[in-house]
Amino acid sequence: MFDFSVITSWIHGLLTSFLPLGVATFIECVAIGGCLLLMYTVIAILMIFMERKVCAAFQCRLGPVRVGPWGTLQVIGDVFKMLTKEIITIRHADRFLYNLAPYIVILASLLAFACLPVNRGLEVLDFNVGVFFMMAASSIGVVGILLAGWSSNNKYSLIGAMRSGAQMISYELSISLSILTIVVLTDTMQFSEIVERQADGWFLFKGHLPAFVAFVIYLIAGNAEVNRGPFDLPEAESELTAGYHTEYSGMHFGLFY
Repeated sequence: MFDFSVITSWIHGLLTSFLPLGVATFIECVAIGGCLLLMYTVIAILMIFMERKVCAAFQCRLGPVRVGPWGTLQVIGDVFKMLTKEIITIRHADRFLYNLAPYIVILASLLAFACLPVNRGLEVLDFNVGVFFMMAASSIGVVGILLAGWSSNNKYSLIGAMRSGAQMISYELSISLSILTIVVLTDTMQFSEIVERQADGWFLFKGHLPAFVAFVIYLIAGNAEVNRGPFDLPEAESELTAGYHTEYSGMHFGLFY
């Protein structure tokens, strides 16, 4: 596997050769953040398209088929629609918390993404408690959802936020235990070492039964954690309109989605 630390070290040396260390580090942080956001956007577009197609198959429908070949451009069109929509501010909402909530949710998700090793030498945060940090960072999103529901000054949003917060906190325990299964099998909480342990062929068979059970638990709890079907009761359209993000529009709604 190619070690990308050679390229990153060369870029760092190139920037520090004609820029102060602080300025070079700032530029690197901005570039890495932009790459994370780009990767995040691409993954979100692919996952939304897959979700629409799978849900359509469950319900004997076709899903998106009109925009682009096989409907592949439908999600991209929806992204542009949300980017151009007006962000409406609610009159009696808590302005500061109302605007802050979507960014807390997206920040928690990006912090969790920053721990994942894309390739050797191509991870933002790689330290000996990486798994613990990822679980802690991803749980911050609950705060943003509760703030969104409370600051909207809407009873439907508040009920949806309470439902969603309770569900996310409940299923975090299952997710944490399923992740700890891999920590026990590899004897480390550092993501780069966990990936390196998988190079050993025997590792695939050493804990296959507990790892398979943990995978099934993570698959179910992961869907519940992000409030996707069939665990979408916090966003029940028939009774709560849209849940905690009822009063959000434009890209603020897009960040939650």
